[in-house]
Amino acid sequence: MEELTLTLIYWYASVGLFVGFLFGLIIEREGISLEANVFWGFVGGILMGIIGLIFGIVDGVFFSFFTNWAFLFLINVFHQHHVEDILGEIEHPAHVHHSKRKANK
Repeated sequence: MEELTLTLIYWYASVGLFVGFLFGLIIEREGISLEANVFWGFVGGILMGIIGLIFGIVDGVFFSFFTNWAFLFLINVFHQHHVEDILGEIEHPAHVHHSKRKANK
C-alpha cells in the first residue's frame, strides 16, 4: 500500500480541478456555477483519491478521476435550475381553470 504524500495530494487536487472545470463547461448554466464545480472538483478529487488509496485501487489518481465525475454529477443533479426558474418566467401551477358543471334535473 502506498503512503499518502504531498505529491499524491497535488495530483488528486490537479485532477479534481481539471474534472471540475470540464464538468462546469459541459453542464453550463443548468447546475451549479463553473466556480462551484471547480471548487467541488478540487474537494472531490482529494477525497476520492484518498479513498482510492485507502482501498488500494491503483494509486488513487485514476480512481479520483473517474469517481469525481460521478461526485460532480450528483452535486449538479440535486441542484438543477432550469432557465425558466432563473429568469422568473414560470407560471404558477395553482392557476387552474375549472368549468362549471350543469346539474342534470
